[in-house]
Amino acid sequence: MDEEQLPLVHRDGSSAGDSLQRQLSSYHERQRARQKRRSRSKTVGRATVGFLAASLLTLLLVALSWPAQRNERALELRNLLDAYQNAKNFSGVVRLSHNGQKKLQQAMGLANVPFNQAMEEHSIFPMGAHVQLLTAVAMHQLQEKGLVDLEKPVDEYWT
Repeated sequence: MDEEQLPLVHRDGSSAGDSLQRQLSSYHERQRARQKRRSRSKTVGRATVGFLAASLLTLLLVALSWPAQRNERALELRNLLDAYQNAKNFSGVVRLSHNGQKKLQQAMGLANVPFNQAMEEHSIFPMGAHVQLLTAVAMHQLQEKGLVDLEKPVDEYWT
């Protein structure tokens, strides 16, 4: 018998075929487990797509059922903003939100005057004096919630 034809035997007495069989069995078990996870994720994915489709349909129906008066108000506000931009050479982005929902967002004027670059709704502004405006709005919102009293000295809040 050649050395190549001798069956391989491990120290524990098991043959190479037993080891290979265990490895294949383990491999197939892992494959079955992966397949189960994939089928679960497909089910979850289908449920998510169905939920999103139903949500979008609901939002569409709600949007179509809004009273025309609200659309007229938005149109009036847009006209006012356009008139202000034309009269005052205003540049910026105006966003009107109510209860966390965007009702109107409009970009006007130039973002970069020397390059005649138009303002976009998602233009990024360098933070300078804008911080004061944001701080003022945030402080008034905190006051409305009763978390801050604007009449108290600031050092009372430094704890």
